[in-house]
Amino acid sequence: DGGLALWEAYTSQGCWLVQRLGDQALELHYERLLGDPVTSLRQVTDFCGLKVSKEHLKKVSQKFDSAKAYSYTQNKVLLEYTKQVNEKLQKFGYTEK
Repeated sequence: DGGLALWEAYTSQGCWLVQRLGDQALELHYERLLGDPVTSLRQVTDFCGLKVSKEHLKKVSQKFDSAKAYSYTQNKVLLEYTKQVNEKLQKFGYTEK
């Protein structure tokens, strides 16, 4: 639970900063990055004002291992734990797969 409390504190601070900074901040979820790297990378490059071709994004996105997205679901202990703390996870936009 100490790890969850630390994650919750950091994530709360991050959410507060994103709200405060408005369009000067970009919120990026790890699971979404792994699940759809092209879209996520496009968001990052657009946010940074970089011109990057779709072909280059596709090439870079191949370096991401989408199998790691939601990998906790393969571990019974972690999966059960996420069910126990689901309300806290949902608070920050994370939901069960």
